[in-house]
Amino acid sequence: MKVGEFIQNITGGKDFTVLREEGYIEEQDILGKDEILDRRTAARLMHIYMKKYLGLKDPTDISQAYCLRDLFDCRICAQHIAVMYVLGIMKAVKINDFMIFDSFAKVEEQEADNYIKMMLHRSNMMKIL
Repeated sequence: MKVGEFIQNITGGKDFTVLREEGYIEEQDILGKDEILDRRTAARLMHIYMKKYLGLKDPTDISQAYCLRDLFDCRICAQHIAVMYVLGIMKAVKINDFMIFDSFAKVEEQEADNYIKMMLHRSNMMKIL
């Protein structure tokens, strides 16, 4: 799946210019809209959407995500990845005895659809609590 398609699927087809002005997406998302979506970008886009549009707060404890050996490979992405992992929206990848997030892995269309469904489900559950 491409970055632009993922953004459109999450936001219901909102205009990229509007999304940029609202601070939902960054210039890199517009320039890279035809690039293949990777896991770290998916985590960032979903995390921002949950906070900005769904009004959800981050979990207070993200220490569960510290098991991910590559969590801090990108300090900018770490919070986005940790939240998506702790909420169970995105799973870890096990390689031998190590758990990683696998930030640069490409996201297939079915996988992206599952992320979005899980994000909306978790958001609804968090609103009830």
